[in-house]
Amino acid sequence: MLMMTELLICEVMMAVENDEPVNIDVAAQRCRSHLPEHPESDQRLRDRLHYLAVEYGADVVTRRARAN
Repeated sequence: MLMMTELLICEVMMAVENDEPVNIDVAAQRCRSHLPEHPESDQRLRDRLHYLAVEYGADVVTRRARAN
């Protein structure tokens, strides 16, 4: 669990340092690719990233559902 937490924090901190928004979906996929066997769901990883981004004052980008 700790390794995934570290990856999530790194994703958010890199965005903050570069003054960029955190792309939640892309960041979650990147973290998952480093630890594919991690037991948390993708939605849980996105939720944790969103929480961290807000906590650190980063802007957030999420994928929006398309209206038909």
